[in-house]
Amino acid sequence: MKFLTVLSWFLILLVRGCLLWILIAFAWLAWISVHSWAQDASPSQTVTWYDRNVVSALANGPFRLLILPSERPQFIGLADMGKIKPNRITLLTFN
Repeated sequence: MKFLTVLSWFLILLVRGCLLWILIAFAWLAWISVHSWAQDASPSQTVTWYDRNVVSALANGPFRLLILPSERPQFIGLADMGKIKPNRITLLTFN
């Protein structure tokens, strides 16, 4: 069962990588039109919210039979978008 879980997370990573091309553009447009004033969220919080919910949708949707229920990520509500701490990667991170 461990092999299937690792394989499913690898497949989710591949699908997520392809979806990010569309997701980032859509999240940016959504931030400009709605989320900047309705949820008072920054652009990085908006992209992070969309990304985490896409991963949750993949893990709870097409890959749900391969991942244990205790390991599946939960969806993040729209009201919590402004509270998300986005991941920051800088050059100092790799030192």
